[in-house]
Amino acid sequence: MKKVIAFVLSILVTLIGCQNGSKEKNNNMDNVSIKTSSLSPNIEKQLGISDELILPMDTLGMDSIFKEYKRYMGVTQDDECDDEIMITERGMSIYIPYAFNDLLKRGFKPISSEQYIGKLKEIGLAPEQIKNRLFFYEHKHYFTCPSDLYGWSDYAILDGIDEKEKEYMKYSTMNIFLIKGYNFIALSPIEDFFIKKIRSKFVFRLNDEMIHLNKFLFNNNKASLTWLQHKDPLTLRDLLISYGYDKNEVINRLVLDEIKKKVQTSSDIPHLRNIFARKIYTKKPYIDIREGLLKTLLNLPVNENNREWTYILDEYGYAMLLHKPQPPYSWIEDIFTKYERYKIAAYIGYYLYKLQQKYDSPPTFYAHEIFNNDEFFEYVKDNHYFNLPGFKEISDSVFKESVDNYEIQQARELHRQDME
Repeated sequence: MKKVIAFVLSILVTLIGCQNGSKEKNNNMDNVSIKTSSLSPNIEKQLGISDELILPMDTLGMDSIFKEYKRYMGVTQDDECDDEIMITERGMSIYIPYAFNDLLKRGFKPISSEQYIGKLKEIGLAPEQIKNRLFFYEHKHYFTCPSDLYGWSDYAILDGIDEKEKEYMKYSTMNIFLIKGYNFIALSPIEDFFIKKIRSKFVFRLNDEMIHLNKFLFNNNKASLTWLQHKDPLTLRDLLISYGYDKNEVINRLVLDEIKKKVQTSSDIPHLRNIFARKIYTKKPYIDIREGLLKTLLNLPVNENNREWTYILDEYGYAMLLHKPQPPYSWIEDIFTKYERYKIAAYIGYYLYKLQQKYDSPPTFYAHEIFNNDEFFEYVKDNHYFNLPGFKEISDSVFKESVDNYEIQQARELHRQDME
């Protein structure tokens, strides 16, 4: 029954199913669908949508989706097929205008393409930002980029991925859908996403999560952010962890609170994996540092509960610079190169120093490493302290303090030996 449940959860149940006859069904739908205009002239003007991106309201196509949904609701384990669930362009072309109309009915205010791209850029999802990522795909009416909340891409790269798996990712339910022209986001189909049974009748109605996500992101609706914070925090976490959206204090604090609780419960640094930094896989992989999240740490109230972050970051930075990390730190060496780890450690050292000043805490891993690890310190210098404001002065001060402490210890040791 697992496959059947997954089928029901898919956005576009109509065009999936068993391969036998699927092409014939699609062709029949193309031939008999009744198609009406989906946009008023006023909405077209607001969107600035080009003619080739306007999709019709394909009523018979949607009727076919409902029929397929009802049919598969009654499928038994013996009847189910073994095909993977895939979201097709044909299915999306039926879905998009219905989804947009439902968004409008429920208070979403349409935005121009310029505003849309600007907001996607802020989130980290603009096409030019993600077009070089593995598993980014462009279709006629939408772009897709997969959620990576639990770091599956790290494992995919480590273990290898074949052409069949790459093709699956192109149409996967893991993707987030960035809709062209209509300028909204469709979430990954992780539940019965748009078919609802109301008074014994099946109707098209988007889940509340998708409504509130679009109103929050594109209409700056604070009530929708509050709703997501309490009803669907996973979607907010996904924005930060998968896509690097670290510019919202509410989301940042939500993620920080959750991570701190996990670390306090299990004392396990792997909970910080892909939180403050993650590897982005392109032809030339690079490290994405979530500076907005680190800055949020500096804005937290000064109290004993938040002091815990000085210890958490200190251990995280220390783990990054281990020569041969062992469990539970071995994942660090699996994912990051030595110099990628140096970069992460430098950023953590910079923000940890600032956090340390708020709590008058003892010296951190950074003080120890720049005094004892010449290669690391030279790397920081060669990279111009990563252009972090005041980092050179901080490093010079920390290094001098480490030298002074070392000389004091040496003097004490000599004095002790003389006394003996």
